[in-house]
Amino acid sequence: MKVSILDKISRELSNGIDTEPKTLYLLAEIRKFIDGYCQKEKTYYPNLYFYCDWVLHIEMDRTPTKIILDRFESIFLGINNLDKISKIFKKQEKDFYQLEGLKKELKSFFKIYSLSTELIDNKRMWYHFEKLLVEILIDCSLANKKGMVSRFSYEKGEDDQIRFRVKMKNLGSFKITLKEK
Repeated sequence: MKVSILDKISRELSNGIDTEPKTLYLLAEIRKFIDGYCQKEKTYYPNLYFYCDWVLHIEMDRTPTKIILDRFESIFLGINNLDKISKIFKKQEKDFYQLEGLKKELKSFFKIYSLSTELIDNKRMWYHFEKLLVEILIDCSLANKKGMVSRFSYEKGEDDQIRFRVKMKNLGSFKITLKEK
């Protein structure tokens, strides 16, 4: 079964990830593989696992995804000023919301399991993958029942610009406009 899942991932990569359903399927198969065969590796790929989970769920309370949520919470510990929280988050979590952490972990995962890294290495293909992933995530803001961060999401503004929004319990929300690539 382990080889079967890797074969499916390999086949999808060779066919090209050029639609939302293919993007979703790729991440679902990666998550299935990690859940079934890489229990220890969940902690090695926190961003990858988090995004694999996010495309499938709108609430996060599973242990691997808690790594990311706990990291967010540690940034805000003892701070009750939304502007200050926003500035700290923008600086410290840039790799997360701009998908750079995902990109690094996905490349590492592909290399370890001898899968093609063309999706990541080819800038045009990666940019298209990012756009497809964000389009999926726009449809499902993520709820967190515990901690200061209660919800976050990717949103498309009237200007078609993508923004990452973080909602804080009792403080309101802030958003980060993602730069055009």
